[in-house]
Amino acid sequence: MSDGTKGPVPVSGIEYDVFDKPPSRIELRDMRANYKDQWNLYLQAMERFMDPTKEKEPLSFYQIAVLYKYVNNIAQSYGTEPAERRDAYIKAAKDFRMPYWDWALQTNEDVTLFPREVWSSTIPSVIRPGSQGKSTPMSANPLASYQFGSKGQTDQGGAINMFPKVDRTLRWPNTESDASDESTLQTWFNAWKTGNDMDKFDMSRGKNLTERVFWILTAYTNFGAMCCNLFQGSESGWSNWGSFEDVHNAVHNYVGNGGHMSSIQLSSFDPVFWLHHTNIDRLFAIWQALHDDSISNPTFVAPSGRSSGTRVIAKGLKQNAETPLAPFNASETIEDFWTSAAAKDTKTFGYVYPETRDWVYKDPADIKSQLISLYSYGSLSTMFDKPSINSNLVSRARLHSLAEQIPLPIPTLDSGRTEGDKIPEEIEQKAAHIKIPTDRDLKKLVIDNKYLEWLVNIKAEKHANNGDFVVHVFLGGPQDDNPALYVLDHNHVAAFSALGQDSETGCEKCKVDQAERLQVTGQIPLTLALVERYQAGLVDGLTPEVVEPYLAQNLHWRVVTGNAQLTPRDQINGLLVGVVTCEVTVPTDENALPQYAANVVPRPAATTKKQENWSGDQSEGRGDGTGYTGGEIPVLT
Repeated sequence: MSDGTKGPVPVSGIEYDVFDKPPSRIELRDMRANYKDQWNLYLQAMERFMDPTKEKEPLSFYQIAVLYKYVNNIAQSYGTEPAERRDAYIKAAKDFRMPYWDWALQTNEDVTLFPREVWSSTIPSVIRPGSQGKSTPMSANPLASYQFGSKGQTDQGGAINMFPKVDRTLRWPNTESDASDESTLQTWFNAWKTGNDMDKFDMSRGKNLTERVFWILTAYTNFGAMCCNLFQGSESGWSNWGSFEDVHNAVHNYVGNGGHMSSIQLSSFDPVFWLHHTNIDRLFAIWQALHDDSISNPTFVAPSGRSSGTRVIAKGLKQNAETPLAPFNASETIEDFWTSAAAKDTKTFGYVYPETRDWVYKDPADIKSQLISLYSYGSLSTMFDKPSINSNLVSRARLHSLAEQIPLPIPTLDSGRTEGDKIPEEIEQKAAHIKIPTDRDLKKLVIDNKYLEWLVNIKAEKHANNGDFVVHVFLGGPQDDNPALYVLDHNHVAAFSALGQDSETGCEKCKVDQAERLQVTGQIPLTLALVERYQAGLVDGLTPEVVEPYLAQNLHWRVVTGNAQLTPRDQINGLLVGVVTCEVTVPTDENALPQYAANVVPRPAATTKKQENWSGDQSEGRGDGTGYTGGEIPVLT
């Protein structure tokens, strides 16, 4: 096989002999804890794979990125002595599949924005071939960053190497020193988790990813809406503004926050990119398994209109499930390309996910039960009658109650120093005496098995401000001193990121979209944030007459651009923020998914600025005029 220097490289995927029950991809933390041989091989393979001296080789991490050969080569390198366990590693290599990071899965171990397995301060130990089973620490964590070699440092005029002082990928960079502020974040979160009484509080990570994932997996039944954040036009109304593309973009921003993961062009150089995208593939596969109906509602492709033309798709071609997916060859035969129909099932490529093992979960009802168990924190419908889950909401409610009495500090990224490395004594004293109402049973929020799901819908021109903007949503006033740290503000609910590109992009489709002023949408559930405040006594229910005036006072959004610059909201072309509700019916079967109303109801009172001297239909949108005030959805002019 060519290494790419002597001709084309056919990338054929994994060879496996049991395709009816192929191995499962495993969640990152599960692999570390329960699949130690695979974890051992994975870390060593990533270490070799990312060797910066190999950047000129087409199969290197820097170029095509083929991991599995390293896993197999390392397994074959163990000796035949019993202590080397060669046969066990060869079997582990055969079953190895790229792990995924389920960022919607809450665990007690993760006190930061991303799991400890990918932190630079986490130095794992491995058992290397020839060590006779002895474990030794690695020199660095291969999941933390990629160290650029000479090619990566200079390619494209150095544009790939964003931080030349350290020549590696960074997350949450401190731009003054070109160093990562991961250590600052870790210190801050650990302080809040271990300080005296504060271990009773769960510091918000500002993501609500569990809620967003559960919502899309269960409420969205249309393939196009589920996967794509394209705004369908005013005539489509306020429904289906969320998507996995929207959530995918948010995770890029949460992890990168100005680093490589925040750049759509450069994010794949960060090792966590692959763990993130494997999870997106998994969520798509779960959604397919839940909603599979190949006759009335195809769950793997949506027929499109006529193509505007690309390098591989002729202009005017109508695309469907049989459209060739050039340049991805299904064989070494010229122009024998994969199609969406042929690539529908992950089994075709030799893997499944824990939730899509159809020999274990033989019916969508079985998958629903597994989903409810996995994401039990993701919806009021799955937690309102479960006291063990409610205790976590009570902890968050106490934090909100505390914040009403004293401002909660956030860290500063000042050359690695944080003001949050020690909890102020005043906060600890007040925290010890926090009381919240005792009569706030969540069952009171569900009337006749129904309640309202509250959501923030956001729309904007994708490539506005050269694609460089993030919209942060809060319930409660944000601390604006350092916009780079909005996600650490306890009032932060979630973020919307378009991940657009600038005018110098080499992406042909992006240039067409820029010329056409393409608009995209996002959707952020508010319900559980409201439930927390209900338990804190700050809001008295989920009905419109209660929630609308509360949101009019407490729902806020901010726009951050460039190097963490707070930007006037009306400077983002097409930015529109509205609130909608969807009626949810809770099933009587605890293993069944909730049922959702076909349409959502806009709630403009939450985003409209009111003035006492106005009359008639005079109104102005909140947030520099970007709030929805009623009527038809505004369009770009």
